Amino acid sequence: LRRCAVVFCTLTVAGRQTISAQQFPTLLVDEACQACEAETLPALCTTVQRMFLVGDPRQLPATIASPNAKKAGYGRSMFERLEL
Repeated sequence: LRRCAVVFCTLTVAGRQTISAQQFPTLLVDEACQACEAETLPALCTTVQRMFLVGDPRQLPATIASPNAKKAGYGRSMFERLEL
């Protein structure tokens, strides 16, 4: 991983020690409107200097299965928060 110029992975994998221990200056999150904020945050807990959120806010909203979590406000994507 240390010699890689680009690493493609899911947001879940981006939060794992093997990835988060590396130094990646740029984070690009595809389909960012479909990921709730809590899914995006672990990827930011690295040495990221800049982040690009790519997505269409008029398509699918952040996916959350729990009605209680949605009621508590966890159903919003980071894209949606920053778009306001």
